[in-house]
Amino acid sequence: MTLSSQLASALFYLVLTSLAFSEVKLVPLPQTIKEGRGRFEITDQTRIVLGDESLRPLGEVLSRDLIRLVGENPIVATGERRAGDIVLTIDPGLKEEEYHLRIREQVFITGGNPSSLSYGVTSVLQLLAASEGVASLPFLQIEDHPDVPFRGVLLDLARQQHNVANLRHVIELCRFYKTRYLILHFGDDSAWTFPSEAFPTLGGAGHNQSYKGPAIKPFTKTEIEELVRFADARGVTLVPAIDVPGHSSAMRRAAKNEFDPAGIGVVNVATQSVYDNLEKLFAEAAALFPSSPYLHFGTDEVGLGKLFEVYQDDPWVKERKLKDAGELFTAFQEEMVLMIERLGKTPLAWEGHRPRKATPILKRMIWMNWAFGSYPAQDMLDDGYQVINASFAPTYVMEAGVDATTKDVYEWDLGKFANYPKLPRFMKEVNYREIRPKQDGLIGGCMCAWENPGWWQFHGLRYKLAAFSERTWNAYRSVPAADHWAARQKVNPLLDLIIPDLKEETPEWDYGSKDSVLEVYEGFADPDLSWESGVGFKRGTKWEFFQGEGKSKHLKRGLSYIDKNGKQLATSQGALELSCKEGSALFGRALDNPKLGGGGADFWVSFLISREGKNGGAGYWRMNRAGVDGSFGYERSTVLRHIRASGFIDQAKKSGEETLVVINLRPDYVSRVWLDPDLTNPGAPRLLGMRTNAGSMEDLMFFIDSAGGNRYRFDEFRVGNSFQAVTPVVGRDPEPEQPQQNENLLKPVDGFTYSPFYPEQWKEKGLPTGMTVWKGQKIAFLTMDDNHDPEVISRLVDKLDKGWGIYQDLIGREPRGFKNYEGLPTIAAIPEGMSCGAGCGFVGASGIELCLFYMRDYEQLKENPDSCPHYIFYEMGRNFYVFGEKFTYFATGFAVFMRYVCMDGTESEDLGLSEREEIEALEVNLGKKSNPMTFLEMFTSVGDQIRREKASEAGISSSQNTNHASVMLYLRKNYGGDEWVRKFYHTLPSADEFPVNTENAPYRQSLNWLVCASIAAGENLAPVFMERYKLPLTPKDQETLSKVDWTRKGLTISSVVKKLSDEEPSASSVNS
Repeated sequence: MTLSSQLASALFYLVLTSLAFSEVKLVPLPQTIKEGRGRFEITDQTRIVLGDESLRPLGEVLSRDLIRLVGENPIVATGERRAGDIVLTIDPGLKEEEYHLRIREQVFITGGNPSSLSYGVTSVLQLLAASEGVASLPFLQIEDHPDVPFRGVLLDLARQQHNVANLRHVIELCRFYKTRYLILHFGDDSAWTFPSEAFPTLGGAGHNQSYKGPAIKPFTKTEIEELVRFADARGVTLVPAIDVPGHSSAMRRAAKNEFDPAGIGVVNVATQSVYDNLEKLFAEAAALFPSSPYLHFGTDEVGLGKLFEVYQDDPWVKERKLKDAGELFTAFQEEMVLMIERLGKTPLAWEGHRPRKATPILKRMIWMNWAFGSYPAQDMLDDGYQVINASFAPTYVMEAGVDATTKDVYEWDLGKFANYPKLPRFMKEVNYREIRPKQDGLIGGCMCAWENPGWWQFHGLRYKLAAFSERTWNAYRSVPAADHWAARQKVNPLLDLIIPDLKEETPEWDYGSKDSVLEVYEGFADPDLSWESGVGFKRGTKWEFFQGEGKSKHLKRGLSYIDKNGKQLATSQGALELSCKEGSALFGRALDNPKLGGGGADFWVSFLISREGKNGGAGYWRMNRAGVDGSFGYERSTVLRHIRASGFIDQAKKSGEETLVVINLRPDYVSRVWLDPDLTNPGAPRLLGMRTNAGSMEDLMFFIDSAGGNRYRFDEFRVGNSFQAVTPVVGRDPEPEQPQQNENLLKPVDGFTYSPFYPEQWKEKGLPTGMTVWKGQKIAFLTMDDNHDPEVISRLVDKLDKGWGIYQDLIGREPRGFKNYEGLPTIAAIPEGMSCGAGCGFVGASGIELCLFYMRDYEQLKENPDSCPHYIFYEMGRNFYVFGEKFTYFATGFAVFMRYVCMDGTESEDLGLSEREEIEALEVNLGKKSNPMTFLEMFTSVGDQIRREKASEAGISSSQNTNHASVMLYLRKNYGGDEWVRKFYHTLPSADEFPVNTENAPYRQSLNWLVCASIAAGENLAPVFMERYKLPLTPKDQETLSKVDWTRKGLTISSVVKKLSDEEPSASSVNS
């Protein structure tokens, strides 16, 4: 069995790095392990045999993992077992989370429940090794179980945007490190993301607010249901968390009458009607998460004094004879415990309010102790409660703020609790308050990922969760040596193969204030760096301007330098004084010059000071060298003499270059740009925008008069020169605001800096790269400005969302994330002639450019509401071509075919209908016996010359891609519709690659096509391909294909093709 070079390299490395220790590399370390001699080989005959049909979801997950890791696709079956099988069974006699793994001639995985069985499956994945192209497992026997039952992660979904893919990645991470629970924090002050049908205004337009970045959208019910199924199949349980009565501003904004009718500022837990509404809401959560034994109801960081003062005479309060806010809080907690128990769940709550008495009802809820302040963990345990350690240090994982190292987490245990550290990042000065880790009631730990963007969560948790898992699974055993841990941690690269759509993204800007900015670099730490350093990814510099004595401005910077290996070198403070003479432009040099990886760092600042509002004022600064890779980019907003100006510079110049930007406006244009210097007037601020391509300062600069709706462009923009000429780029009279007709219409978001496919062309034309975003559910559509009908754009984006979803469903694999906006692939409408054709899409990676939108498509979309330009779905096909050299001779035909599948699936009118009819009609001529052309001449580049000469005579297309699409449409129509398409492309990865530069590649890839089509149809299509399309097959190959059981689950293309002839047979051998 041949492994992909990627897998072989990754797994071979794993073996080499572990030879100094045991061959067994597992995280977390098993309780008991006995190693044998010998190895179990995974072959194309290996099956996954289930002891019970209910285990099929887990069996399918393991089969999928083995496809990605070793290229084999074992069938999942029930019934008799044989040598070479992997057997999954449940043993009720084992503890709930106990699993046994025995590897000999068979692999036996036994678990006390499906979750524990998944732990055994994960151990098998971590044990995989490659040697001389063979995937195998060591003979051994493991008996294992966790020391504590609750091992969890919490994701904050209410402060920054998350999508389904982000959550799937973290679910896979939890599964890989045997972490059972994933808590989803759905609501907070800024936003609400739980899909409620009982209260549909929750999370609705206008109610969710920005926290860091744009306001976020709630999940749909379907998305949550799919995530629950995805997690359950992997032994991970999703737990809903809805915080009340505090952390609830978004909830109360959207449904004030239902949850805070008097406007107190907390959920009103002093009146019966609100409890009735809460029960409806929590019942929805309980129903949507049927596998969760828990339901989290918040309770922290809130006081009820004002609520009690206003509602002390409410019948609900008086009936319980409550005397003060403290008693009200206890009564609220008891009511929530009873409510959640009625819904069949166990309540979880944050440490916050300390009940005056541990009542029998309250003892039935579980506390998550995070601050060790108002109610220390030992006091909770002494009062008879169950406790989960969610200590702020070191279990909080935050993109900005507390940042524990992997080593810090590994040296922690369940008995260590600490509140906020007193430093900008987690360091050893944190003082733990320690209790005995092994005592009744201390049931586990939870790692909490707060305030992070969705794309960041997996990367921020990746190494720390491994350490956290070790310390919670083996809560009562001594910590192994660090070098032993480092060796076993090398299993982590397997995650890149198990989760193929992982990607790194550049973090958003962090706007500290109008006078500061945190500059962050992209890139994620490797495990060795994460072990020693708190830098989750490479960080830059925080800058801050403040007013000094007299007329001086000071530049204060807090610097956290890292070298090329990510090691932190120094932290320093410095100041740069600038004189503020009116009308002058200055630059200066930083007072100190710390060394960065062998290079220096000089800081230069340029200013143009305003003159009492008569001239535009702006401040810019730049770094000669960032110290990591030479790239830098800043955004600065400052107020000078009542004038606000904002600028953005993004460059990648080499060390040592100097740039000075001076801005001077022509006096007669001042009144048009700065109409009102009074910034207290909401309509007054104007935006100064700069957009530059990498390495260039000679690009475009413009002002936007946000109050008047006019945009102005500078004709000249040169380094070190002032400029005066200003001409309108877009001039339009302000239109009266129209009432919103449809809340579902997309709203444009301005200010996204786009990276075009061909930046030099944009630079030559002087085009701005700032684009408007129309954000859909699956794609982000970009236009050059927001001057488009939202109804037309919303309709188009809806079809593109559906089309992208059709690709996701039918292909089964996603393109690598490349061009994206907030994790969504971008489809950019750009000026004509600025890309590689009518449309252009990356192959195997996300990103599409459209050149016909403005000159043709937009008007057609307005005139024909049900239409959609089919070439967009074709370009999606380029993005989704992820099959490598298995099918390259038919790759473009794949896109031609799939565009019509999408047109059907989105019910889009095809304005090029005649082309569709012509393609379908071709198939008749392709199948005629009188057709003088061979299979390879019709469908591959081998016959390019002959096809051009004979296509017209034969009544077929001179394009091999069109001919391929015609046949695929015929097969789809006659062998199962889209289900056949889905099976075809889900099966295609099981083919071997035949690179185009190898001998007989066209023929061997043609065999891939035949065999894949047959597997998808569940029958032998060799007669169809031979008789209709003249694919040559020897009698022996025909006989081989006739004997294949095409309905056998798990049948792979490679297992069939390798039994067939390598070379195209001659006419005589075919006819013999």
